[in-house]
Amino acid sequence: MHLRTRKRRLKDGSTAQYCQLVNDETHAKTGNIITRILHDFGRVNKGSAVHNQLVILCHSIAKACGLIVISDATDENAANHKHNSEIERLNRENTQLKKQLEKTKSEDQKLRAIFDNANDEILFVDTDGIIIEINENCVDLFGYSREEVIGKNFTDFADITSIDTSKVIGEKFSKVSSGEQPQIMEFKAYRKDGASFYAEVNVKTLWSENKIEGMIAIIRDITERKAVEEELLNYRNHLEKLVKERTDHLDESNIALRVMLKKEGEIKEEMENNILFNVQELISPYIGKLLKSRIDKKQQAYIEIISNNLNSIISPFINNLPTGYLKLTPTEIQVANLIKQGKPSKEIAELLNMSCRTVDTHRHNIRTKIGIKSKKANLRTWLLGD
Repeated sequence: MHLRTRKRRLKDGSTAQYCQLVNDETHAKTGNIITRILHDFGRVNKGSAVHNQLVILCHSIAKACGLIVISDATDENAANHKHNSEIERLNRENTQLKKQLEKTKSEDQKLRAIFDNANDEILFVDTDGIIIEINENCVDLFGYSREEVIGKNFTDFADITSIDTSKVIGEKFSKVSSGEQPQIMEFKAYRKDGASFYAEVNVKTLWSENKIEGMIAIIRDITERKAVEEELLNYRNHLEKLVKERTDHLDESNIALRVMLKKEGEIKEEMENNILFNVQELISPYIGKLLKSRIDKKQQAYIEIISNNLNSIISPFINNLPTGYLKLTPTEIQVANLIKQGKPSKEIAELLNMSCRTVDTHRHNIRTKIGIKSKKANLRTWLLGD
């Protein structure tokens, strides 16, 4: 789209200039470029109405495109037009700046609202530890107003913690301001009115153009969490105490059970020894005599059956006894069994309710009956069959 001017010679021999708004288009069928007249302004004479309309149109187009058009009407008009265009430009820039300022102000208000309504307490400090800003939650938690805090060094508020804790916090802030990796700290803190609470502080560094501008401390009241942790710890200690009590009780029960099993074993062994002794001393001799007496074959068969059955009954007992054991008396068998278990004479005397001298006598008789009286052999070793 463009303006096309044409000159025509008039009848009086003079020339006139005509102006048209045209647009070059491609013909749909032939593909040739054709010029279509959009508007015919007619003859353009300087100072005519058409000329003035074109000037106004040029200024409108320049304004829309951010350009400046200087009319050749007069130098004064050109200067005024330039001045007016500059004023318009400045007004536009001023309007844009106002919009940008309003946008920045709106964003700042939003950030301030987020800052003040955050769930945690937030505190900004510079690299020297000077408090730059705090949010409303921080005011509510510690009880100090913004006027009492902003512009002061955080170390001026050492009374919010113990002396030792304050030193640790100061050291941590110094390390963070020097570029060290921030760490989460927990400590007991105090409000302005002296009430205590547990706080958790997470320190983050603020960077600008590869330089630390300051730090942001995000503070959280963890009093309830600490109370729950302490309650859980107490409950754990209580459970451990119960487990220990139950374990001690089980140990006592196990000891009692072992004593009972041992006693049962001793009773069983004593019964086996008594059965064995009674069969060998009270029954077997008479069976032997019967077999040597005058009896018929049928009676002899019956007696042999009885003898074999008795031997089958007492054979498990006999297998647990060394050779010569059957010659011992029931008491000697008991003493021999205790010697076999490694019991000393004093303990054997206490278990069998006899004196140590009696136990020594039984030891002597046992060695005699099993044939090691004159040998330098250990009685227990021999009884074990080693």
